[in-house]
Amino acid sequence: MTLRQMKTPKDNIFRLISAMTAAEKRYFKRHYSSDKNLLTELFDFINGMTSYREEAIKEHFSDSKLAKNLKVYKVQLSDLLLKSLASYHSKKTVQSKIRIGLEEADILFKKELFDLAEAKLQRAKDLCLKTGANAQLLEVYCLESKYKKLLNPFCNRQSLLNELEEIAQLNNRYLVWQNQLEKLNQFKNSLFPLQLSSHQREYCQHLLANMPDSKAEGQSGFYTLFYHYRIKGTVHFYLDNTIEGQQQFESLLRLFEEFSSTKERHPGHYLASVYDYLYFLIEFRRYRRAGEIIDYLQAYFEEHPELSRSKLFLYLLMVNLCLRQGNFEDFSEPHIQEVVNHIQHYQLQKHPDTISIYLRLAVISLMCNNPQRAHYFFRRIQLQKNQLPKSLSIASDLMEMVSHYETKDIFLIKNWLHTYRRKQPEQTDGNGQDFQAAFIDFLTELTKTSKLQHAGLATQFLGQIDQYKNDPIYLVMSALMLEEWLSALKENTPLSDRVEKIKARMYAETDFLYCW
Repeated sequence: MTLRQMKTPKDNIFRLISAMTAAEKRYFKRHYSSDKNLLTELFDFINGMTSYREEAIKEHFSDSKLAKNLKVYKVQLSDLLLKSLASYHSKKTVQSKIRIGLEEADILFKKELFDLAEAKLQRAKDLCLKTGANAQLLEVYCLESKYKKLLNPFCNRQSLLNELEEIAQLNNRYLVWQNQLEKLNQFKNSLFPLQLSSHQREYCQHLLANMPDSKAEGQSGFYTLFYHYRIKGTVHFYLDNTIEGQQQFESLLRLFEEFSSTKERHPGHYLASVYDYLYFLIEFRRYRRAGEIIDYLQAYFEEHPELSRSKLFLYLLMVNLCLRQGNFEDFSEPHIQEVVNHIQHYQLQKHPDTISIYLRLAVISLMCNNPQRAHYFFRRIQLQKNQLPKSLSIASDLMEMVSHYETKDIFLIKNWLHTYRRKQPEQTDGNGQDFQAAFIDFLTELTKTSKLQHAGLATQFLGQIDQYKNDPIYLVMSALMLEEWLSALKENTPLSDRVEKIKARMYAETDFLYCW
């Protein structure tokens, strides 16, 4: 059997156990395990592992039938753990309470305990109305209509069906708004400054012109206002109406405070809204308010450690803010290590935001005169290179060559250029090729000439750079401080000397510098 044909043992059960909290594990041990049980022993052994090693499991249980039937026992333990987790979390969320309430009502109805079933269904209905759970409310009305028809085939269900139709129409509106919001979010790019196409701008103008006034319609429920504020705020920011955009997002945050229980029940909606707002604040240089939002989110995650995985995007925005303001030294080694530890702890190495973070950390390292650390992050990016968009992959490679120039690895750059030129026919697709080709030629000249001539080459290249202002590769590299590197090369000064100039320029524009 070849290495290709050999299957790597799946570590799903290890990942599931590792993801469980201490309280969830105690619950499982108390309610779903016993002392003399192979599944319990398997759980205990895997729970004590720091990494999954199937051979170690088989060796430990070599005297039992578990070793020969490990695959079966893993499936059984996984099913038992999921059953335990479902029981532990039952009725801890609104959705869970409604779902279980409907299941209980259905059981009572089948037992012909109709009065109890009706009471249970009414409680589920009241909870849906109270919390705005319209998707579940639709199911409640469907069950209610079904039960009434079965109990009395001649009953008049017209009013009930009218309510059902109204809920269905409202759900349809929510779906339309959700789709609009998703399309708007696709316009954002966390790697280079926001730049809308004419088609995207027309779409935003169309939405703004046709967005109904929710309060005028008397639709003041949470979700109606939620989509209203978030869509209008996003569109205003896209159309450079920054004051109006900020007002809409501030109204959205007040809405969550007004419906505080919804904020706790749907932290995903809340975080996505705050993250959107923070993204726009940084994009449009409202740095003082951005700093306040970041400090608030830091405290929010401390109060809600169960949401810590979602902190990745906050790290991205914080790194972006430091990069935008030139506040590189504030992003010290402990802060960088905190971000790296977070990525490793939650196994987020393949997350798109992680690539964005690594690119920025690489540039921050360069600006702080630490190109070796920049190399570390570029190596991490290379591991996920096959998942990157074409323009980003190329821009990352070119910035990596900049880092090698800073460490005087000219021979390495020459080797990379040789490999690039050999593969060039395969890579040509018209996507930013003009700037790519120009920068490749510039790098080639740097490797062929003496250090004394590099300032002149940088001056010449800077003079030509405006013609590439719409090139996607240039936009990424520009956001990653390409011009600052070229300026340092032109002035024949260390890149780190540009830091104070960048910071002074940014501070003059915004009168505020955020510090972690």
